[in-house]
Parts: sequence; structure tokens; C-alpha cells
Amino acid sequence: MRCLFARGKLNQRELSSPASRGSFLVPVSNASDYFEPGDLVFVSDADGGRTGFLGPAASVSSTEIQCLLALSCSRDPGALVWKPLESLLFPKKRKHPRERCHDTGVSVRRSIGGSLHLTRIREPVRTETLRFEGLRKREVEELLDWMEEVLGGGIERFTFCDESCRVSVSAILSSEILHDEKSPDGVGIEMEIERLEKERYE
Repeated sequence: MRCLFARGKLNQRELSSPASRGSFLVPVSNASDYFEPGDLVFVSDADGGRTGFLGPAASVSSTEIQCLLALSCSRDPGALVWKPLESLLFPKKRKHPRERCHDTGVSVRRSIGGSLHLTRIREPVRTETLRFEGLRKREVEELLDWMEEVLGGGIERFTFCDESCRVSVSAILSSEILHDEKSPDGVGIEMEIERLEKERYE
């Protein structure tokens, strides 16, 4: 699975019957009127919680969507399924190692007597560095154009889905184009994002 950026919802529908954990089938009345094979499919509880990504639809009938990825948890009737209004699937997997940082927002001080004093001075922050190499210039231009048009140059929040299909509302903190001196035709891009809300969709 490659990283995915998404924003907005299209053809949101409710599940017509329960769907069990591990199932690739999502029951939706008149599904073929709203989805077609190849559509990227997201699912959540009725309140928008526990959002998951089911990959592209493999097939669609009048009663259900068969997805490439299985449900990670059972869903009740009334749970929501949709395809993104805007999406960007990265052309390559990101480079290892993956850099993640969790700033707890806690300040630690030790007194003269050796006692530790912990004080929360800010909200916890989770950031992650996305680094992609060996891209064509056209691919980088498409990414930058998408960020400009859909994310307002990076100021808008979006949904990030990583290689393990973990979904979160995120924001771009910084981005930098990388030039490879050994390969003049190859470029890369590095972005730092902040994960704002787990298992939620923007």
C-alpha cells in the first residue's frame, strides 16, 4: 500500500446490514448507483469515528461493494461508506527509515534534592516525516499542484492514510524538493506532517 492524501466525501451512503470484521464485502443498497470498480473506499461508524480505509473497490453490485482490503472491525447498520472527493495516491512508497516524533508536551525538571517535577506546558504533538525519492519531475509537479489546489498551498487539513492503512486528519508543516546530483532527471520530496486526529476523516 502506498501513502494516500484525501479530502472531502462523495456519495456517502449507510450500510444496509451488519458487516463483520475480516469481511471484504460492504453491504450498501443500490451500491452500483454510487460506486464503481476502482473507487477508493472509506468506512466509519455513524458518528464518523473509527474511520478505516478499504482500498479500491474490486467489484460493485446492486447490494454490496467488494473491497481490496478487509474490515478491521465489525460495523453496524447505519455505518457510513464513501469515496473521497479529492485524492492523491503517491507514485512510490516512501523511503525508509520512517521518522516519527511524539512530543508529549511535558517539561521535566529535577530539584536540588533529586526529585522530578513534571509539568504539561503544551498539548501533545505527533509528527511524521514523509520522504519520497526517485520521482519524475512531472510527479512532483502533480503533487505540488494538488497541494496548491486542494489544500490551499498546504494550509487546509486533509486525511492521511499510511502504508498500514492507518487513517488520521493531518496537516502539512513543511515541504522541500530534493535534487539528486547523481541522477539529474530524478527528484524527491520531503514533507513533515502532524497527525491531528486518529481514525477521523477530513
